[in-house]
Amino acid sequence: MADLAGRRPVAAPRTVAIGAGIALAAVIDQARGRGWTPVDVRERIRRIADAAATSLLIDVIAADTAKHSPSTVDEWWTVQVRELAAEI
Repeated sequence: MADLAGRRPVAAPRTVAIGAGIALAAVIDQARGRGWTPVDVRERIRRIADAAATSLLIDVIAADTAKHSPSTVDEWWTVQVRELAAEI
């Protein structure tokens, strides 16, 4: 990322990626709480963001799913995560 003049980085790319992952994890929690499915979330982000952002979101969904015990994750959620070609 560059400053407004486009000359010097304002943060290391890894720092930006970690921050984006944390923010997206919170978005996933909110979406799940509102009854959205992984496919719903992916379709929404595909309409407003580029392929890289969509790919990152799918990775975050998979990582978030993996943090939970399989017995606590709805089977339909897990099926959809796999359909998105995300590794759990």
